[in-house]
Amino acid sequence: MDYFLLAIGCSICIGMFIWRYRAEPRSLFLGLTFLAALGSTAFAAAYIILRTNNPIMCLIVMICFLIAMLLLLCSPLFLTIAFLSSGIRLIKKEGRRLTNLLSLAFGLALLILPFATSFCLKMCQSSSLAMTIYNLFALLMNYLIVIMSLYTVSSMLNLIHFRKPKFDYVVVLGSGIFGTEVPPLLASRIEKGMEICRKSPGCKMIVSGGQGPGEDIPEAHAMAQYALDHGFGPEDLLMEDQSRNTWENLLFSKELMTEGSRFALATNDYHVFRALLIARQLKLKCKGYGSKTKFYFMLNAYLRELVGYLYLKRKLYTAICIGVGILFTVFSFF
Repeated sequence: MDYFLLAIGCSICIGMFIWRYRAEPRSLFLGLTFLAALGSTAFAAAYIILRTNNPIMCLIVMICFLIAMLLLLCSPLFLTIAFLSSGIRLIKKEGRRLTNLLSLAFGLALLILPFATSFCLKMCQSSSLAMTIYNLFALLMNYLIVIMSLYTVSSMLNLIHFRKPKFDYVVVLGSGIFGTEVPPLLASRIEKGMEICRKSPGCKMIVSGGQGPGEDIPEAHAMAQYALDHGFGPEDLLMEDQSRNTWENLLFSKELMTEGSRFALATNDYHVFRALLIARQLKLKCKGYGSKTKFYFMLNAYLRELVGYLYLKRKLYTAICIGVGILFTVFSFF
């Protein structure tokens, strides 16, 4: 009976994940179903092995469990070190612009968080109202951690593709140029777009990006020239040079496609998921492909993307936080 219930539970979790991945992977629900499937499968396997009373297999399960617990306990330390080191390296290489400080600031926040938490807890113990506010704040912070975790897992899953790509168009999203020069970050996006096109006979590449501050020409023009200089055929190249952001990149590029076309978007790996979420809001069906980014740059960019995602879903999460706050306050005092 126990095995039957385990099999049913695992089948439901795995089935939900597969259904979500095939039907609509552009959602945090994908990450939730994946973690549920992974957790239920690991629990079922461990339970069955422990019930066999095989000493060697039981020892392996216990070692795996201890390693997992150790990694979980040490993850805050690992994250703190990673964000601090990448933040310092980013500032050295890219300068002290405000957008480059996110990684370092987040690492410092993780560093002082245990001390700040302990101090606030001591200060709030003398007042029930202060303690309620503290507990509510802690609850919302834990909720934010859950959102960050699901966003990260969902983002990684959306970079995995099991089927051979077959597209009519690939949209390469712009990311800024220096005068007329394509920087390495944007160059990697263009190369990823060319790579996808070459795997899909008849596929055309749309380079998308308007002219922003400090740019002598529209991004699309510089991107097109880069592609031509690297052997991409002009007959398979289209330009969209009016967009100012990812939303317009996708919206304006869609106007260049024939009705019913299948397309993919190419951007840096950290940007793929949010771009896919924007495409979903625009009711555009597409797949996302990411070019690799240096680790020290990726963590800072990931935080920017997370902030961008929260802003994209600001109405939903504001409503959830207000609702949670009201319910928590009511139950605390009554």
